[in-house]
Parts: sequence; C-alpha cells; structure tokens
Amino acid sequence: MTKHKVMIVDDHDVVRMGLRVLLDDSEYEVIHEAGGVTEALRLVRQKVPDIVLLDVRLPDGTGIEACRLIKQEFPEVRILMLTSYEDEQAVIEAIEAGASGYLLKQISREGLREAVGKVLRGEAFLDPALAMSVLSSVRKLSRSMIQEEILTKKEKEVILKVAQGKSNRQIAQELYLSEHTVRNHVSSILQKLNLASRVQLANYVHEKH
Repeated sequence: MTKHKVMIVDDHDVVRMGLRVLLDDSEYEVIHEAGGVTEALRLVRQKVPDIVLLDVRLPDGTGIEACRLIKQEFPEVRILMLTSYEDEQAVIEAIEAGASGYLLKQISREGLREAVGKVLRGEAFLDPALAMSVLSSVRKLSRSMIQEEILTKKEKEVILKVAQGKSNRQIAQELYLSEHTVRNHVSSILQKLNLASRVQLANYVHEKH
C-alpha cells in the first residue's frame, strides 16, 4: 500500500510531534516538518508532499501566505489549515488562497484523520465548531453585496456624502441636484438598506469601507 506523504508546518515542536504521532503510520508518512513559511517552501521544493498541515500563525509570515505560495507552485498539493483560534475571516481567506480544509487544533484524533482523508480525496473539510460562524459571515457578506448592488450610481454618490456628515443642502450643491431630489435619494437608500436614520446610514458606510 502506497503511503500518503504528509508535511507538518507549525512553529511549536510539541504540536508537530503530536501530529506526527497521530499520522505517521501504515497509511501516512510524515516526510517534512517545518517551523515557518521559508522553511516550508524550501522543503516542499525538495520533495513534494500529498498534503500539508499548515498552521495559520507562523513567525515569518502567515499560513495563508504559505498556502497561496505552495498552491501557485504545486497546485496538486492539498492544504489543510490548522489553528487554535476561531476566526471566520481567516477561514474565508484560507479558502480563497486554495486551502481545502480548516481545523481547530482541539480536534480529536479521529476527527483529524477524517479531515486529512477527506481532503486527500478531493473533498473540502471545515471544522464543525467553525461552520456556523463562517456560514453567518458569508451570508452577511452576500446580503451587503446584494444591497449595494441595488443602489443606483447616484445613490452611491449620495450615501458617501451622507457618511461624510454633509447636509442635504451641501450634497445638493456638490452633486448639482435639488434638495428635494437628495431627500428622495436618502429615503430610497434607507429603504433599500433597511436602515432607519442618517446615523445608521453613516455607520453602515464606515463599516463597509
């Protein structure tokens, strides 16, 4: 039986040792261990693994950067991100960088081997503890994108002026509109974005930009 070649990238010796104990057996062979991005790239180029278990936080960069660099040179390599922190934004960035899975280090032995197996089979794996928060973030992002798409070009110009704290009269002067037209634009924007006031509108813009 051909063993799957595994690489472990983590800056803590104890973590790497523990992962090796869990994976170095008749099914898997740990061929590389690295403590940072630079070392990881050097070792991958020497002997390409089937899968890399990659810590998100490394001393000379991030695991997400390492993931992107590895996938650029070796697109066939599977990447499984590891972290101690529940960070849905990091999950989304890792997926965008080419990672196939994302795990919390608190996972059980069975959970780890299940995740590795799924990723090697070409499936995606997301730690159940992160699934709901990531789904919520994606939904919020989708809603905000949809909301902004339904604004007209002029409404987008008006919303930025409102966020700058300008009055309807000032906005009207700067955009060569009547105050009545500006009031109508503001009312339309509030309705489309489901907001109740100019203050909420300004906060919305500051959060998105």
